[in-house]
Amino acid sequence: MPIHSGAFTLAMHSWTDPIERLQKKAVALQIKVTTPQIGEPIILNQKLPNSQWWLAKPE
Repeated sequence: MPIHSGAFTLAMHSWTDPIERLQKKAVALQIKVTTPQIGEPIILNQKLPNSQWWLAKPE
């Protein structure tokens, strides 16, 4: 589960870069990743969120 994904713009890279790199590496290593939206609670013994919410275009 990524931490601090896109919460703040503090780096020289795009705010989506860390989570995109995580997704790519997880696929390469065949590791499941949960990607809750910022502030979204998760319950570990239930289905974990895995949408690519950072790709959605703002309204």
